[in-house]
Amino acid sequence: MRRRIEGFDYLRVIMFIFVVVWHMKGFGESLIFNKNNYADHIFTISDLLNFHILLLAVPVFIFISVYLYSQNSTDVNTLKKRLKRLFLLTSFWILFANIIQNGIKEGLYSLIPYSFNSLVSIILTGGHTIYYFFISLMISIIAAHL
Repeated sequence: MRRRIEGFDYLRVIMFIFVVVWHMKGFGESLIFNKNNYADHIFTISDLLNFHILLLAVPVFIFISVYLYSQNSTDVNTLKKRLKRLFLLTSFWILFANIIQNGIKEGLYSLIPYSFNSLVSIILTGGHTIYYFFISLMISIIAAHL
């Protein structure tokens, strides 16, 4: 039986807001990303908010997902269903992002590995997109299952 944990619902809403604020650069863009002056970067309040508060969102989402997975039935069939769903979701968004960013031909070619190392890199980085967190979630769920 699934029980609702209201605190998780509130936490997910807050983390969702953190993701939106991060992507909209709500606290400004850190000077650490300035290619010409990154060596002279000093830690600012913007860095604290961006890197130590807003970037908590993805790990919190993963933690909640793994916790809820562990609280429910954890047989092999449940694991397979969850991984299949995540794999399809991941594949769609990785393909979509690469095609949007690089065009159809280059976007698809960028996902073809040329060595074992590039295969591992493509997988772990979510096809070099922002969707790496789906891969992290799948690895975390497998680890929790084991």
